[in-house]
Amino acid sequence: MGNYIVKGLYAIGVPETTIKYFSQTTQDKIANAIINGDIDLLQQIAQSTNYNFTSIFQGENSLMLAVRMNQIAIVKYIINSTDENLLTTLLEDKNPQGDTSLMIATINQNIEIIQYLISVGAKVNTKENGGASIFIAACASGNIELVSVLFNIPGINIYLKNNEGQTAIHRACYYGEIEIVRFLLKNTKLSLLSKDKMGNNCFHLAAKHFYMTLIRYMLKKFRKHNQVLRITNGDNQSTLDILVELFNKIKDESYAVVDVNQIEDYIKNKDMPPEINQWTHKQREIQKKQVPRNTGNKKRKTVLYKQNLKLS
Repeated sequence: MGNYIVKGLYAIGVPETTIKYFSQTTQDKIANAIINGDIDLLQQIAQSTNYNFTSIFQGENSLMLAVRMNQIAIVKYIINSTDENLLTTLLEDKNPQGDTSLMIATINQNIEIIQYLISVGAKVNTKENGGASIFIAACASGNIELVSVLFNIPGINIYLKNNEGQTAIHRACYYGEIEIVRFLLKNTKLSLLSKDKMGNNCFHLAAKHFYMTLIRYMLKKFRKHNQVLRITNGDNQSTLDILVELFNKIKDESYAVVDVNQIEDYIKNKDMPPEINQWTHKQREIQKKQVPRNTGNKKRKTVLYKQNLKLS
């Protein structure tokens, strides 16, 4: 709609919301209907314009937006309204981050939508740009119900690695998810000592984020604790080396240098030395606010459709 027409409509007193609506493109209107959960309006616009739901809008197709907004009824409508020949394209299209609709549902931890998308043919082992599969993303999320559901999906590959050479158990350890780690150790052959491309095993990754409780739990799976804690990564650092370095960075200035013996004592007894225990809890609170989750590779930014498109 040209600017001169818009000015004319304002001049004759047409309500601003009406002008805004008719100024929108078809894609704008489709997006708005999806965001607001208005399936009747969506159906009306789609049928009157013969809209192709595989069309890309702001980097995503309509199904991705419906999944992102957790609109299960609209997700089903879009699927059922899409020609069978275009269904694979609709399901497997990726946004700029490499996420399919199924990955977005996994990031949202929406099990109902995940199960529905898989039931209509969504591929379960597709990777996003960072190499994460939906199973890796689920293990990074800390949602044990989600992990359990995906684990039992026929055809899912639980041994895939991301671009950093990390498996699902690496990502769970990166985020200190003991319950997920316990599940994976019980139900898979994933190894705590397998290394990623940087030579880090699960102990190294846990140590880098002060997950001492997880380290203590994982050590119970081995007889020779000292041997495990002294395995080095690609930087020639052992788990003990990493912890000594990190604790010396965060210790109080008045405290003497933290040495490996103190770290070993702390691993054996979480309350000793008490100063180190206090620093650990303090650092963990800081990290909770800093470390993004989702796929475990990058923070996902939800496109601000509501801010850009929602009518007043």
